[in-house]
Amino acid sequence: MMGRSLIAGLLFATFTASLIAAPPRRAISNPKFDPDAKQMDLFEAMDQGVVDAKMVAKNSLGGNLIITNNQAEPITVKIPEGFVGVPGVPMVSAQFGQGGFGGGQGGFGGGFGGQQGGQQGGQNQSVGGGQGQSGIGGGGGIGGAGGGGNNFFSIPAERAVIVPYKSVCLEHGKAEPNVRVQYTPVPVEKFTQNVALQELIKQVGSGRMDEGAAQAAAWHIANGMS
Repeated sequence: MMGRSLIAGLLFATFTASLIAAPPRRAISNPKFDPDAKQMDLFEAMDQGVVDAKMVAKNSLGGNLIITNNQAEPITVKIPEGFVGVPGVPMVSAQFGQGGFGGGQGGFGGGFGGQQGGQQGGQNQSVGGGQGQSGIGGGGGIGGAGGGGNNFFSIPAERAVIVPYKSVCLEHGKAEPNVRVQYTPVPVEKFTQNVALQELIKQVGSGRMDEGAAQAAAWHIANGMS
């Protein structure tokens, strides 16, 4: 009996060690479309805990959106035309339920400064933009499934995808985005009720605007800069 227990213990230890030693699976950078997967909007999926999402900013002009599927089955996610990245990791579900984050001119301000977990994200600007036509290849767009185009893609069970986004800064005077500060995507309308700013953020995400002109327009609308 002791021999069997010892063998079982050794096997368990070996298996556990192999799991610990196994390298993490890399995020998928060229996601495909799974016609059989359940479809959800990004923020609906985040609110229900189906997916986690974060933004890693390269600079003020964009970075990567990373979405992790928490389920044991694939999920197809629809990315909105535009979204806002706020520094830090807020309690997104709770905040959505409180009817919004900020005022009409676009501002969280430093509202998440106390929730940064030491990242000092409250001193960094929020950003606005979108994934737009960033070029998910290899069948990443849904195409015929509702005309979703490149804003739809599927995530395999318990995997993550990484897709680029374009952005501009929305809070003049604060530090620019950088890779050391994690950003959380939130709906544009939860960040600002200013329709002009909402539309500008969507246009930035489409990639059809000149970067310099887009940034100047964003600061003019959001912060009153001339």
